[in-house]
Amino acid sequence: MTPHLASPPSTGPRGRSSTFVLALVFGTFGGIAASEVALGAQRGDPKAFPVVVERARELSARPYVPAAAESLPTSLADLDYDRYRAIRFEPDHALWKTDGLPFQLQFFHRGFFFKEPVHVFTVEDSGATPVPFSTELFEYGTSGAPADLPADLGFAGFRAHAALNRPDYFDELVAFLGASYFRVLGKDQVYGLSARGLALDCGEPSGEEFPRFTEFHVETPTAGATTLTIVALLDSRSVTGAYEFTFEPGASTRTSVRATLFARTDLKKPGLAPLTSMFLFGENRVRYIPDFRPEVHDSDGLSVQHADGSWTWRPIDNPPERHRISRFPADGVAQFGLLQRDRAFDHYQDLETNQQRRPSYVIVPRDGFEHGHVELVEIPTALEFNDNVVAYFVPATPLRAGESARFAYDLIATTGDPARHDVATVDATRIDPDVAPDEALFVVDFRGRDAASSAPLDAGRLRADVTASHGDVKSIVLQQADAGGVRLSFRIHRSERTPIDLTARLLEGERVVSETWSYLADLP
Repeated sequence: MTPHLASPPSTGPRGRSSTFVLALVFGTFGGIAASEVALGAQRGDPKAFPVVVERARELSARPYVPAAAESLPTSLADLDYDRYRAIRFEPDHALWKTDGLPFQLQFFHRGFFFKEPVHVFTVEDSGATPVPFSTELFEYGTSGAPADLPADLGFAGFRAHAALNRPDYFDELVAFLGASYFRVLGKDQVYGLSARGLALDCGEPSGEEFPRFTEFHVETPTAGATTLTIVALLDSRSVTGAYEFTFEPGASTRTSVRATLFARTDLKKPGLAPLTSMFLFGENRVRYIPDFRPEVHDSDGLSVQHADGSWTWRPIDNPPERHRISRFPADGVAQFGLLQRDRAFDHYQDLETNQQRRPSYVIVPRDGFEHGHVELVEIPTALEFNDNVVAYFVPATPLRAGESARFAYDLIATTGDPARHDVATVDATRIDPDVAPDEALFVVDFRGRDAASSAPLDAGRLRADVTASHGDVKSIVLQQADAGGVRLSFRIHRSERTPIDLTARLLEGERVVSETWSYLADLP
């Protein structure tokens, strides 16, 4: 299962470990010298963001210094999975627990894959105060704390808790652990996909670089605060940056993000507001993966609302052989996100992972997203342990060495669907890749109401507009499925074995009444 971050990563019989593992194993991480940490402690400010912006600017003019992972004692560096799992934060020692504040902080121990330290400061009017490491904050299992731990060991990350689901219990709200990854929850949600601060060269043959949050400044909330603000310093070989996150917990938790980047080198393909997820198989699968569950995924589609108000829905897939990159023109994009649209337990049948309760993440741009495209990367996997889907925004203008850039957006963790009230949406995609020689059958279900008339979809009044980048589209059929549900089916005859870009939408006359279904058919 995706770990519940009240404890170190854990798995069940069909489970998957931390979504951060791949980044930590294969990523290239930045670092910060110990002298810089001391400098940060002296530069506290009730509003930490401008201070950290200047820290990032100064750091970008200096040579990159990797994090000192080698400073980790052997007793922690050599931990296996189970022994690391045994190290747990003691909830009674949560920061602010006895202060009557609406938020609390708990911390992750270094070790296993989580070798690099992060430094955490609390920020008040009087300045910034470092949160010191202590073995008394953790339970170490039957073996006890290793004897060789230095006093300044630091933490691997931390999580913030709030009374999210009920007033007498502090649930996990957000967790920062590994590279620039973080995960946010709304009410009645369980951890699924992840967000990141920045993606660099994702899916490129040269390999991906993983910038890292090295330092966090957490603004101490007041007793009546409804939001929590965390400022992070980003560092890597190619870029530095300052990020401000303001979390507003609720049924759909909203996170307001603003950031300033400073390029050390030319950034070939920066990905803003990146989202990372897992998709093993769903209703659209064309690969056979033995499993008792009908579907296994954190997200089932990419949703994009364009500047003109139209919507595109791309069902996520697990490619059969090679990774693929899809680009969606997005000048002035209104919003995009990775959604878990399917909310029926019967479609998952997994009492442990509760995939039907995993959040969708919706990105609502505020600044810096005027020109560019949304990119979707899908990577083949045979296991649910791997996050194999990434979506982000790529600016049209590259960032050159010595330049800076600012951007801002809101991230909404929700179980709702932002498109549902505007147009009919895609409910399911099913494929028979070998319905006939060189022919594949696609069945796409739409559901919703006509936004203009508020009437349920009526197949008798609609027509389907289906396009293919190559091959012949044939046998287009629209059928009424039930009240408000319409099924579109069509066949594609392939003349070559290359991926086919497909689109489909519903029209009444010339008026579009549905989002555009978009699919890259990479058929076996």
